[in-house]
Amino acid sequence: PYYMALDYAPEFRAKRIVHRIEELDKATVEDMLSIHSERTSIPASVYVPHVLNLSNLNPLQAQAQRILRNWTYKMDPDSAAAAVYSAFRWKLHLKVIGSLLGVLADQALVSGGRGAPTHINHLAIRLIEGLENEDCSLLPDGETWDTTIAQAFAEGVEYLRETIGKDPEEWGWGKLHYTNPTHTLSEIFSNHKDLLNPPSVPMGGDGDTPQAGSFAMSNPFIMTGMSVARYVFDPSDWDNSRWIVPLGSSGHPGSSHYSDQTDLWSKVQAIKMAYTPKAVQEISVGKQKLIPLVK
Repeated sequence: PYYMALDYAPEFRAKRIVHRIEELDKATVEDMLSIHSERTSIPASVYVPHVLNLSNLNPLQAQAQRILRNWTYKMDPDSAAAAVYSAFRWKLHLKVIGSLLGVLADQALVSGGRGAPTHINHLAIRLIEGLENEDCSLLPDGETWDTTIAQAFAEGVEYLRETIGKDPEEWGWGKLHYTNPTHTLSEIFSNHKDLLNPPSVPMGGDGDTPQAGSFAMSNPFIMTGMSVARYVFDPSDWDNSRWIVPLGSSGHPGSSHYSDQTDLWSKVQAIKMAYTPKAVQEISVGKQKLIPLVK
């Protein structure tokens, strides 16, 4: 009954975090790190049972459906099921949300930033609610959830065949879902882009899981939203805390620490965070001195 805001996120990520915390007794650093890698998708648990009810499938679609049958809804980077689900849902959004937006669809579906994508995300939440309540009011005229899901699934499977190959066992989520960091100057100094651009890495998760990995409708499934830092703090022993960033501790492309954390970050691992003077001194490999400019 009270107005709060128009800019909000759905509950899916928070619910999974709360669920994981409630399972713990005496949480360890490792326990909390594992929550950073939580990849269970609540929306997938709503959509996939309906995909499993589809019939009259061609052989490739039937094989993709079988892959979903024993899936636990975890958006792991090596999961073919996660790729099938994501391609299906992307095609579903294009069809239904595109219809809802009408003449604005072409512009909205390729927009970046927080404007149109925010409205699209809000509509995506409504679609999940509509499916759960068997409400077809958001669907294109004459469509039912059965016909809409069947078409989106067929188009998603065809997209995967064209993009990755005709063997569904090879359809890993990480082959579609990866980072693509681009240095601001790499376009100007194209001869040095291999030095300037940090490495691309496959990732799990998506926009609905605690391990964040959202992407734009206009450029699926290249990641545009992710954790820029992960922390686990141990108040009983601060030197036992952990941290990790997507690239490294240096912003200099020539530094060995420019992107030396990327591989660990992609695997949702972490490094020790030194707090006490002794711990800092023990792991230090260099010093930087800031000298004031004297006029």
